[in-house]
Amino acid sequence: IRAVAPDLVEAVKERSPADQMFSEGIRYAGLETLGKFKVEEGIPLCLMVKEQNWHSDDWKPFQVLRDTYGTAAAEVLPTLYDWQDLLPAFDADPSIPADRYTNIQFYINTTIAALEAGKHVCFPTDGRGLARGTPVFDAA
Repeated sequence: IRAVAPDLVEAVKERSPADQMFSEGIRYAGLETLGKFKVEEGIPLCLMVKEQNWHSDDWKPFQVLRDTYGTAAAEVLPTLYDWQDLLPAFDADPSIPADRYTNIQFYINTTIAALEAGKHVCFPTDGRGLARGTPVFDAA
């Protein structure tokens, strides 16, 4: 993973200039891989990808934060709290289907709960986009 982590990070950062409707699959696969190997740069990328696709029905960024990074991603809690505060406005938008509101509320709330509790591991970076070999364990 050390050899390809910088390329994965770049692939997730950049949106496809064409065929945007179907290009997110590559970004989601990149997020999953970064999460699987606990590459720290994947944490803020999860928020960036969801923010760019706020109205989509794909919840992969939340799932990666919740299920792979867990408490190691606590740095994103302030953003998730802000998003939680915006939920009433999201719900009031008549163009948003009710099931989408229910889903976004569920994923924000369960991600916050996962980041606030539990034990997860994350590999810190060396500043060049490469994971060092020493994991950081957070308290349970």
